[in-house]
Order: sequence, then C-alpha cells, then structure tokens
Amino acid sequence: MPDLDPARAAFVQSAYRHVSATDNAVKATYSDAREITLDTNLASEAAAASFASAYLAEFKVPKRYFELTFRGTLELEDWLAPPTFTLNEPKLNAVNLSCKAISATVSYKAGTTTMIVRAG
Repeated sequence: MPDLDPARAAFVQSAYRHVSATDNAVKATYSDAREITLDTNLASEAAAASFASAYLAEFKVPKRYFELTFRGTLELEDWLAPPTFTLNEPKLNAVNLSCKAISATVSYKAGTTTMIVRAG
C-alpha cells in the first residue's frame, strides 16, 4: 500500500478548498477590479493553482466583446476548440483584431448563427 501524503489527506478532507492568484499591478491599474471566485471539482491543489494562474492571465487585461450574426448554422461538432477569428471592421475600430468565440446561438428557423466573440 502506498504511503499517504498528509498534505493531500488534509486537502481532500476539507469541505471547501481555496486557491488564489493575484496580480497587484492589475489592482493598481484598475482600482475597481473585482475578485472572481470559481467553483470547480479539480482533484489537486496544484491543478487548482495552475487553473487560477491561467484564468488570471487570460482576464487580467480588458477585453472587447462583439456580437456577430452570419448566415448558416454551426453545430457543436463543428467546434474542435473555441473558434478564433480575425475581425476587420473599421467602423468598430476593429482592424485585424484577433477574437475567440465564447458563445453561440443557432436559429434553425432563420438559418443563422449569432456568436459573442472576445477580442484582446
């Protein structure tokens, strides 16, 4: 039988486990920045710390959001990963702007897909 790790045993016996990632430069630049709490079912403290760091890196700078509607329907099977786009719309001050889809709504009746994309 393998030896039990006391730190791991204490971690899994806690009803709630918290891991934080903080960037003081963000707090200094954006005084109204809020703390984000995400509930997960990650199995280890290392996995939770890695997730928290990746999440902070993704969202520590302001993002722009756009709603795009186009003809045709996208099915979940069409997405191997979140689709990425290069948005070129001078009227929106969005020229060669790299965007990632974060949600999509399909209207089969109208034959359209509306996506919310995040740029930045």
